[in-house]
Amino acid sequence: MRGMPDTFASSKLPVRFSFSEFRKGSCRFNLSHVDFHECARNVETIDNPVAIGSKGLRKLFAWARCWRCGERSILEPLERRPIHRRAMNLRILAATSAAWCSLPRAQASFCPAVAGSPFELEIQADGARRTAICYVPNRYDPNFAWPLVMAFHPYLQPNRSWARYVESHSAAERHGYILVMPRGTGPLCFRSFRNDPVNQKRKPDDVAFVTALTETLAARLSIDRSRIYAIGHSNGAMFAHTLAAYLPGFLAGIVAVSGPPAVELELNTAPTPVMMVHGAEDRITPWTGPSRFTPRFARFVDVDTTLERWRRINGAVAEAAISQFDRPGDRTSILRYDWPAPPATAETVLLRVENGGHRWPDPQKKLYFPFTGEQSQDIEMFDVAWDFLSRQRRGA
Repeated sequence: MRGMPDTFASSKLPVRFSFSEFRKGSCRFNLSHVDFHECARNVETIDNPVAIGSKGLRKLFAWARCWRCGERSILEPLERRPIHRRAMNLRILAATSAAWCSLPRAQASFCPAVAGSPFELEIQADGARRTAICYVPNRYDPNFAWPLVMAFHPYLQPNRSWARYVESHSAAERHGYILVMPRGTGPLCFRSFRNDPVNQKRKPDDVAFVTALTETLAARLSIDRSRIYAIGHSNGAMFAHTLAAYLPGFLAGIVAVSGPPAVELELNTAPTPVMMVHGAEDRITPWTGPSRFTPRFARFVDVDTTLERWRRINGAVAEAAISQFDRPGDRTSILRYDWPAPPATAETVLLRVENGGHRWPDPQKKLYFPFTGEQSQDIEMFDVAWDFLSRQRRGA
């Protein structure tokens, strides 16, 4: 085994390692599963180990950080070591939470934009440092204007973790659009977006953040401003509704999965093509509105009221065209209701996932948080979303 230099911990300059193991103190740590996206395990520092486990099964965990972009990832040791019980405190929650969300370093700088590789963009918005993950497809050509899709993550699953879960980068590559995934605010993985600018005044202004982020991207990339879209899941879906309400004429269309708006939409909201996807058995954001299973801090409008309001805003008064998706062997089925435009001012679509929970639909079965219900495998959500969004153009 190749060991770690004794000067590693005290070195102030970036130290690059390409081997898969290193030693710190009496522990050997494994780098083989560390995810630094495109940074090839360029390790800068190793933070102090943290104890996780119980009795004889306790292990040490430490943090490694990328010298290029500041991304942090958890390291698991190859050897067990007895740990005093006092070491098992709130750091356990911090370490396990950060293992899910790959907490970035506070002084992280963004990696340069390279087509085919995700990079992190850092800007100042509303007096705060904000970041977002961006992806430019390999076929990007600056001589043409490209659509921009803004994808907003759910609560408890910030953008880097959510990007891996829903495979958003491969969808952007497959369909040919620029993808940006803003990061919400909050500690560790408890990040969210401000969905009610009127009543959530203590939270940063995420609408201003999105505006500044779009201008920054437009200055660096060739973006078609008539084809800017928003897609989100749960808290991110609620924020997609917020953007449509507070930035009239900014978005060419939105897709909201398992997330109705935090407050009822005003009738003077600008007509916006909208696709809503919601599980009939969702217990986190129930179809009928908040229930005893809903977190106390969450407030939102029921699905029927939201649909009725969007139909009135978009002028969708005719009868809906109904279709069904039902994959054999899947416990769910999907009823799709379409109100096309014309005759409506803007297209309105509802996908009701029968027996579906608070989940992102995907043909591949995926693990998710408990109590979130059944995942529909009837559709690939990004494919269905892009089929809807690609038809929309602002001003058309």
